[in-house]
Amino acid sequence: MLPALFLLPTLFLFVFLIFETAKLSRAKIRHQFAVDAAAFVEMTNYSDFLNRSAYVNGAFPMRIFWEGFHDGPGIDCQGRDPCPKPPITRNPAPINEILYADGVYPAAGAGDPGGLTDPNTFDGGQGAWPIRYYHPARPNMDQVEPNVDESCTANGQTYPNCVTIISMDTAKYWNINWEDANAIYSLYVKIYQLLGSVESAQFSVLKRLQGASGGVPHNFLRKSYFLNVGGDNAGAEAAALSDSLDASNPAEWNPGPVHFECASRVLFHGNQLVHSWGQPYQIWASDPPPQMPNTIPDCSGLFQAVWVEPSVIKSLSSVGASPYPGWPAQTRYLVDDDGGKADGSANYFNVPVNAVLGQADGGPRVHATVAIGGFNGANPAVWLENGIGPTPKFQVREYP
Repeated sequence: MLPALFLLPTLFLFVFLIFETAKLSRAKIRHQFAVDAAAFVEMTNYSDFLNRSAYVNGAFPMRIFWEGFHDGPGIDCQGRDPCPKPPITRNPAPINEILYADGVYPAAGAGDPGGLTDPNTFDGGQGAWPIRYYHPARPNMDQVEPNVDESCTANGQTYPNCVTIISMDTAKYWNINWEDANAIYSLYVKIYQLLGSVESAQFSVLKRLQGASGGVPHNFLRKSYFLNVGGDNAGAEAAALSDSLDASNPAEWNPGPVHFECASRVLFHGNQLVHSWGQPYQIWASDPPPQMPNTIPDCSGLFQAVWVEPSVIKSLSSVGASPYPGWPAQTRYLVDDDGGKADGSANYFNVPVNAVLGQADGGPRVHATVAIGGFNGANPAVWLENGIGPTPKFQVREYP
């Protein structure tokens, strides 16, 4: 009996030890889950923006111009020479191929024997999407950092930042009449105004969630952490988590590395029937090229494309302060202090766990590293990068 009486208090101490250890473990798991969820939600904002921007740059205009200009009898060059011209491979030719040859929009399949790729049968698979502008027509747009550093010449005058959608040669060889040219111009402006509005709205949402527009920095990050943790200290911990993300990502996207490319003017040509026996048809031009209105706050003129600096995208997947790729997010938290002791000593053994676990730095720490990579090993891209076109396959990955 005497040995049993000595062991009984020891067993009670062991029970209390298990209970207090379970409380510590529960707090750690709750805060770690909150950090994981908050970091994942925050990075999803960037991933969604990059994916949607890639669609606006490539897949959307490719499909829109196919649906709007591919069907129909096409246009015959009526034996004019040279006809057809690269990358057009047929005669008569669909209008969308003629417009692509003038660099009007990006598409896939240029130079293939069958012409441009049908978006309805386009299969990106696990690889990159070969969507891009026709280089000879618009070399400034067919590069890693596109720009509308182009000019148009009409009636002997040069207009900077101007895009030609129907060239003089196209009107000459393919006999596009003036009425059709005006219809193409009108639809082209409407299409890219719509794409610009969509992209500008997406960027506005990202800036608002990021806090760049005067709101709460990293709003989703803070709310996700607060709702998963709760308590009096959750707000301060969420703010510290937000600050840690800023420290690892000093370049805020406002607009920072995000660049909108827009054109100030648009030039087009077409054939017009005139009352002249010697030359019944004349090539007319939109002289002077129409001035494009400002419809979005991100740039002046007609939207063309958006791109994000490659170095910033790389920072989302490269190894930084953490041994894992991506952005490290971390915060300190306080163990249950319901007993009124901020040092976390409101436990059976009166151990100040906040100081012990946190080395006097304000409590134990939880952290996660979140990155953006390709889906199933694919190489994503907003615009041209490493020889690939806009491929919307950005995916969030999380590490310890």
